[in-house]
Amino acid sequence: MKVNPILNLKRGEKLGKNEKGEYEIFTNRYFQQTIRWWYSQNREKTVEYLDEDFTNYMKFLDELCYYLSKDVLGVYTNFSQQVKEYNRDMIKALYILKETYRCCSGDTKDIIAKIDSIILTLIDFKEKVEKYKENNKKRYVSFENLGGMNYYSD
Repeated sequence: MKVNPILNLKRGEKLGKNEKGEYEIFTNRYFQQTIRWWYSQNREKTVEYLDEDFTNYMKFLDELCYYLSKDVLGVYTNFSQQVKEYNRDMIKALYILKETYRCCSGDTKDIIAKIDSIILTLIDFKEKVEKYKENNKKRYVSFENLGGMNYYSD
């Protein structure tokens, strides 16, 4: 997944993208600011990267919710749990990124707002998954239950 490198962030590290559009992590060292400047990376670009990539990821989550809402056979339940666990790890990494920018000088309100927005959306997905799971339990149809029905007439 395109956003996977974010999961490996450590406090003080910042994000950028290379010429292939892949995330790169700028380690927390003495010349970090100069290196980011050299590669034309800055906070504003990081906000753009996060916005673009997480907008696409949110479309995936919305589509998964759509299918999960109609999942009376439980086909999407395990997958949605895996995505929920992935999102939990992503939220932890985003909090690390947020803390990195919170400790920076300069105008950090846009990037912190973007990170908060992403975190809230991931939390919202978790709540939707739980709601759909509960609703689907009530409507659950198993193949065993269908076995006693005769669909063929003589």
